[in-house]
Amino acid sequence: GIVGPAGIPANIVNLLNKEINRILQNEETHNQLSQEGAEPRSMSPEEFSTIMSNDLQKWAKVVKDSGIKSQ
Repeated sequence: GIVGPAGIPANIVNLLNKEINRILQNEETHNQLSQEGAEPRSMSPEEFSTIMSNDLQKWAKVVKDSGIKSQ
C-alpha cells in the first residue's frame, strides 16, 4: 500500500488512487511487482483503510499475547 501524511485533502487522495490503480492495470507493471513479491491489487482508499485497521488490530494482539517488550 501507499500511505502519506495525515490530512491530505480528499481530492488529492482520490487523484493519487485513480492514477495508481491505472498504473497497476499495466501488465508489465503488474508482472514486475509480482516478481518482486508484491501482490498488486486495485482498491479504494476506504478499502485500504479497512485493511490497515484490521492488520493493526491483528498484529497488536499478536504482540500483546506474545509478551514481547520493547527495549
